[in-house]
Parts: sequence; C-alpha cells; structure tokens
Amino acid sequence: MQEYEYKKTPSKNLLGTIAASLMQGKINKDLEKLILLFDGKLDNIKRDNIKRIISETYSLEYNNIALRYGARFDKKYLLVNLADQMAYYLFKNLDTENNIDNKKRRVF
Repeated sequence: MQEYEYKKTPSKNLLGTIAASLMQGKINKDLEKLILLFDGKLDNIKRDNIKRIISETYSLEYNNIALRYGARFDKKYLLVNLADQMAYYLFKNLDTENNIDNKKRRVF
C-alpha cells in the first residue's frame, strides 16, 4: 500500500481494505461461505469492519464470512506461514519506488 493510500484509509478499515483487495478477481459469485485466516488477534471492531468491507465489496452475505484468527497462526497453519514468509520477503526485498509502474501492481 502506498503511503498516500495508507493515510487516506481510516485505521479501522485498513485490514478489511487490504483483505478485500488481495481477493480481487478470486471471488466466485456462487461462493456460499468464505473463511479467512489471520495471524494475530482481532478485536470486535476490526472483525466487524473486515467482514463488512468484504461483504460490501463482493456482495457476499455478512454472516457467510468467517474469520479465524489467533496468535501464532503462522505456526498452526502452513498456508498462513507461507503467506507470512512471502510478505516478509516482499517487504524486505522490493524497492517500491522501482515497482510503481509494475503492470501487476494493484491500487488498494
């Protein structure tokens, strides 16, 4: 997320905005239930905002979105561990200034 995008997004909507943007092009309209895994604790406000933003963005029923979260989920779930490793690699190794014009880059 570029700094100007980060600054204009209210902090309560940040995780929901990021989660919704990462799912872009991957949500099937016939999807009956969506389960998302988060490494870390999520308070009630964050959980509600994540579900609300995803529900509004993809026209999914709010109650059909489930969030699984907890401390050390990257140790419990291999998929979360791999995502965590990839995010760390990208954060440490990509120069965002050189990747601004990347065709696959998405604006949140």
